[in-house]
Parts: sequence; C-alpha cells; structure tokens
Amino acid sequence: MSTDERGAFEITKEAFGSIEALVRYAEWNGEWNPYYGNYCWHKLHVAAAATGFNEDVPWHRALGDTIACQHVWRHLVRSR
Repeated sequence: MSTDERGAFEITKEAFGSIEALVRYAEWNGEWNPYYGNYCWHKLHVAAAATGFNEDVPWHRALGDTIACQHVWRHLVRSR
C-alpha cells in the first residue's frame, strides 16, 4: 500500500476487505509470532475494540463487519 502526496493511504482494490485491514493491524500492533515468523493476527472484533470501536453491530454480517473494518482502517491511517 502506498501513500499520496498528503501522506494518506491510497486504497487500492487489494487493500479493501477485512483481511488486508487485519494484516495491517497486525503490523501496527507489533505482536511478533516467532513460530510463524510474522505478526500475530487478531479477530476483527478484537482489533476493532482495541482501536476504540464500541458500536453494537451484527458481527459476521456484511454491514457490521464493514463498519468495524472501516473503523480499524481509519484508526490505522490516523495513527501513522
């Protein structure tokens, strides 16, 4: 993922979705897994809660997961 001249993330089609958000959250969180040699993944609801998300959404449904994923992305962009 790259940034534009303002330093904002340029969202590409590869960056959409909760999988990419969780990969970026894992890097941001920094919890290293020596067994697998990468950063530890966290469930979407864990990443969302850790970034201040406290909305009552239907988890594992398109709308709820989209809202939570959007919150995680925005938190990652703001905290760069």
